[in-house]
Amino acid sequence: TDLVHLSWLRPYIPDSYALLSAPNIWKDFYLLLAGVIGFLIVGYHSLKAFGDTLAIRFNFKKNYYVHLFYLFICGISSFGIYLGRFSRLHTVYLITDPIESIRAIIDAFEPNMYLFILGFTILQLILFYAVSFIRLDNTSLKA
Repeated sequence: TDLVHLSWLRPYIPDSYALLSAPNIWKDFYLLLAGVIGFLIVGYHSLKAFGDTLAIRFNFKKNYYVHLFYLFICGISSFGIYLGRFSRLHTVYLITDPIESIRAIIDAFEPNMYLFILGFTILQLILFYAVSFIRLDNTSLKA
């Protein structure tokens, strides 16, 4: 959802759909996009490594247990993204004001929330499986 902040750059010429060629706008765009994509890749590789570790540790005979784990993590993170983006609930509020945080979580349940969570979970799963097919070769990092 960080890409929502791209609208703050105001990259369009007023009263037109033509893009400005201002270097400062595109520098900010590249920095934001590099951060989003970079940490998305790091996060998904970490999730894949954790899922692989769980499969080994608990000796999963069926591969779908790991996929259910990925679905659960993507779903719960989509719920967290929804709470942070629309209810403006931060994790630290669970410690500093737990009663109000629980109230905000309960109040968040509405039809639009389910659609957001479903859509964002599907998006995360698509991105996760796309990124998980990319293999990082550690030998290329050696001098």
